[in-house]
Amino acid sequence: MFENTKFRTGVDYYHRLNFIFNLLIAIPLLPFALLYLGNMKSRVPVLDIPVQWIFVIDTVTVTTTVILSYYAIRGYRESRILILVLDDLRQKMISFHESLVRTYLMLLCAASITVLGYFLTLHTIHVVIFIALLVIFSLKRPSLKMIVEELKLVGEESDILRNRSIIV
Repeated sequence: MFENTKFRTGVDYYHRLNFIFNLLIAIPLLPFALLYLGNMKSRVPVLDIPVQWIFVIDTVTVTTTVILSYYAIRGYRESRILILVLDDLRQKMISFHESLVRTYLMLLCAASITVLGYFLTLHTIHVVIFIALLVIFSLKRPSLKMIVEELKLVGEESDILRNRSIIV
């Protein structure tokens, strides 16, 4: 599923990235939506957790989520700098694919931890953090324009990607 070298055109590359993006965003979104809606209708069982443990759970989940999100964005920026020095278009795209998938997976972990924290405590802070993670996810949503801009493709490379030409 995450095989990144079997694309022929820029549109094929985009569709593969978009599929991975949608899949990885749906994994935490569905349980979160069910949990949130169940909580609004008071259908979620309340766990009998002592107050001091709730504080620990909130602290650990929020801290872990922030750290994972920070390193996801930082790793993306650092790997993008290394990708820009590559000469071959296919190699740039393969490296960019790996970088984006790594970022998406780290954001998936952060979102999943937030959903777990919300399940355990039902505190609104987890809802706010989850929405913030969705915003971060949406900033990295793949599109042909975003790929061209992020890889700083100009001239022939940009035309190859946009015009459905075969990538050598």
